[in-house]
Amino acid sequence: MLRRLLILLALFALPLLHAAPVFETLADFERVGTVPTGRLLAHSDGNYYGTTIVGGVSDLGTVFRMTPAGALTTIVSFTGGTGPAIGAYPSGGLVLGPDGLLYGTTVNGGAGDFGTIFKVSTAGVFTNIVDFTGAAGLRPGAIPNPLIFHVDGFFYGSTQGGGTSEMGTIFKLSTTGVLTTLVHLTGTTGTSKGMAPTGRLFADGPVLYGTTQSGGASDLGTVFKVATNGTSWVPLVEFTGTTGGRLGSGPLGGVALFGGMLFGTTETGGTEDAGTIFRVDPAGGNFTVMRHFAGPDGSYPAAPLLSPGDGFLYGCTAGGGNNDVGVAFRIGATSGAFTALASFTGDNGSAPGAGPRAGLIVGLNGELFGTTEAGGQAGNGTAFQITTSGVVTSLAAFTNATGWSPAGAPLATTTGVVIPLNYGGAKGCGTSMRIPPSGPAVLEHTFQDSIGAPAGSFIEVSGNRFGLSQERVLFRLIDSMSPAKVATISASIAERAEELIDGGDGYLYGTSEDGGTSGKGSFFRVTTSGWPALLVSFTGPNGENPGSTLAMGADGNFYGTTKDGGTTGNGTIFKVTPAGALTSLVSFTGSGPRKPKGGLVAGVDGNFYGTTSDGGSAGQGTVFRVTPAGVFTVLYEFTGGSGTKPGRLLAALDGTLYGCTENGGASGNGTVFRISPGGAFTSLFSFTGTTGNARGKTPKGHLAFGPGGVLYGVAPEGGTGGGGTVFRIPWTGPHVATRPAQKIDNSTCLLNAILQAGGESTSVVFDYGTTSALGQTTGPAVSALTVNSADTFSIAIPPPPAGQTVFFRARATNISGTSQGPILSYTSPTASAQWKLDNLGDAAAPDLGDPDGDGIATIIEYALVQNPASANTLPAATRANLPEGPRLTIAINRDPQRNDITIEVLSGSGVNGPWTTVASSTNGAPFTGLGYVSGEISGTGVRTVLIKDSAAPAASPSRFMRIRVVH
Repeated sequence: MLRRLLILLALFALPLLHAAPVFETLADFERVGTVPTGRLLAHSDGNYYGTTIVGGVSDLGTVFRMTPAGALTTIVSFTGGTGPAIGAYPSGGLVLGPDGLLYGTTVNGGAGDFGTIFKVSTAGVFTNIVDFTGAAGLRPGAIPNPLIFHVDGFFYGSTQGGGTSEMGTIFKLSTTGVLTTLVHLTGTTGTSKGMAPTGRLFADGPVLYGTTQSGGASDLGTVFKVATNGTSWVPLVEFTGTTGGRLGSGPLGGVALFGGMLFGTTETGGTEDAGTIFRVDPAGGNFTVMRHFAGPDGSYPAAPLLSPGDGFLYGCTAGGGNNDVGVAFRIGATSGAFTALASFTGDNGSAPGAGPRAGLIVGLNGELFGTTEAGGQAGNGTAFQITTSGVVTSLAAFTNATGWSPAGAPLATTTGVVIPLNYGGAKGCGTSMRIPPSGPAVLEHTFQDSIGAPAGSFIEVSGNRFGLSQERVLFRLIDSMSPAKVATISASIAERAEELIDGGDGYLYGTSEDGGTSGKGSFFRVTTSGWPALLVSFTGPNGENPGSTLAMGADGNFYGTTKDGGTTGNGTIFKVTPAGALTSLVSFTGSGPRKPKGGLVAGVDGNFYGTTSDGGSAGQGTVFRVTPAGVFTVLYEFTGGSGTKPGRLLAALDGTLYGCTENGGASGNGTVFRISPGGAFTSLFSFTGTTGNARGKTPKGHLAFGPGGVLYGVAPEGGTGGGGTVFRIPWTGPHVATRPAQKIDNSTCLLNAILQAGGESTSVVFDYGTTSALGQTTGPAVSALTVNSADTFSIAIPPPPAGQTVFFRARATNISGTSQGPILSYTSPTASAQWKLDNLGDAAAPDLGDPDGDGIATIIEYALVQNPASANTLPAATRANLPEGPRLTIAINRDPQRNDITIEVLSGSGVNGPWTTVASSTNGAPFTGLGYVSGEISGTGVRTVLIKDSAAPAASPSRFMRIRVVH
């Protein structure tokens, strides 16, 4: 018996425990590498390897693998000065080392941010080899160019900066990582004329050949040769620009050796200053310009030339051609015969791509392969194959088909939450993803060029989803079809708008950070079929740069904030009517909370809540409350440890507020917090960046309640792929709101509530009573493991007597805690009010109204149990022979449930009286009086009662009877 008692006590104690919220990462989006700048490396494993200068987890560049079919895989994401992949912005491509590893350089990163040399396996195992040290130090140099591997067993390369004169260096590197500086360049004069070496070196036995972008006598660049031990520096060519004996300037691609001659390009110079192709004897002298570029056949060659051994040199120009985005060409090494093989076509067309600057290679199939820095479907660059006759095949566009960087708050649906993504997709214009309660993310929509990338959250209106794009397009999402363009909003109305709110009047309303007649922001509206209208132009004194989320007040007006403007330029809080009448409620000062950023959210108490990104005692931002009249109160001041720069807020059903800070917290990546309307603050989680238990970075406060009432959110950066995350936080506790009660019948009154359970089994009860002190509790409790975002619950109690009031409040409890809604009241309607509501749809319909036009007032029809919506007739008085003699009689219906009226039957000898009451029924009671004859029976049903006159017709020339109803 004692053991059973202990078990019962333990079970009873369970609801008193509090479960800590849990952070669950639902999706990690990959920020793919973009802008491939180095030439590809064909590997014996059948794949191609290369580098992108940006993108990746930290947006510092990547190493990628590409299959012959064009499938891209990121194998390294660079991490800057520290981290697992030291280095930033690899620009030169890769070279195969004798150990089978891939070697490359980054122009920045490393301990001093002067650039690095690294090696990586085809599986992505990364090793940092060299951190350059700038002008001095153990490894002088900065901004290294790509490497070559020499038959002597060393790697050779150059740096564009650093060295004793900070004009660049030439170095060699052992396979064990020992770097030896061979040459410090000296600029326009000196022993090693030239500055800022560019491109790869070319080795011919013990001699290295290369180019410098500047330096030499005219400071327009050089071609040089130097021994592999660093001696015998010879400037073979010192370029002279558009005139002189060595036309050309700014050689970037290095040189190629063919037939005993060196060949190369200059990016500019020549007769049209659009670049050249040149030839020079390695022994010095015999300089010839083979081609002066002029535009139609290409311009600005920056890529190295390729000599595949067929008597031609192949290369690319970064500009010119039919579309002025570059060409691929060939030129006869001996004859100089020039052919433009293909003109690149930009984002689309037969040869997608723009700006090929990396040079061509001979692929594994004997064809030529290359990359472009821009163009392609996403505009982020391409990889292509080109035959020696000029047939181009596009292999890959550098983008992520599913997208990355979540741009708005999750929108709850019956199958999960839907979120917009700013980047990626087939066209590089963003996507929308559906995140189910369990399972992987699903691609729902890909945005097209004609619409642009989504700018903010989606909203649902009458079963349709709408949003705004970065191109000022209002769009509609229809199932799995492509987003449909509804209207383009002019820049004068809304230059940069992100969020919309449903006004409930057929219009969507929003604010724009720019736009309006002054270019300082606007308040606008647009129909769901697309008719935009400018309602308010912000001017500075009345606010500037709104661009934040609006909240709708109970008064039907909109409330919001501006980041700037007002009396001191530190932002405002404003109210605006749907017609555009603007009232400034608060103008922030320069010494207190200021610079509101996340807009406002309406609280359940009728007030509005928001954040400032600056101000507070620590200068890290605040959470505030403002009344509709503009009474402003600071609820919390951030400290850095609790977060910095708070964004938009989310209000739960019971008034609890949730939000995020962009920065601060344990790792400086931002936080998720909770705060009560009274200011009780809880820091829930600190984001951990690309790894850890709370992956994500720089959240903007895009939070929403999703399925099960669980808190969902997004972070636009961080995560394992660097492209942001979608997360959810169960166990934030239940949130419940009391909803108005309704009387069902004479025995049932429903008390109603709406619940966000947070994904936990939750009990809901109602406390109620005849006063606001309550005192009674419903039972049994409702236990609910919710499925929807918000579940409605009802519990029946006996209704209060007609005209009397019951006070009630919903209360929800689960393992995470207890929530209770506000106390509401319900006054049971009188019988006549309920009858009017049931029959006329208006409990307050006038007693003397006549909606059916039959000449009988509503209250009479109520008393006589008639239908007020159809024509009726009054009961007629008739002559009847009764035991006491002939009398006038009248038969009328009476319903005992209609207990809020008095029915009187009167008689008299004239139309104008005087009248005598012969029988009456008070508050539904039986008829009594001298005139009652028959019809009163027991029970509650309708009965027909016969009433007689009090006098015989012969006693007067005429007799009359009438019915009077008193309410």
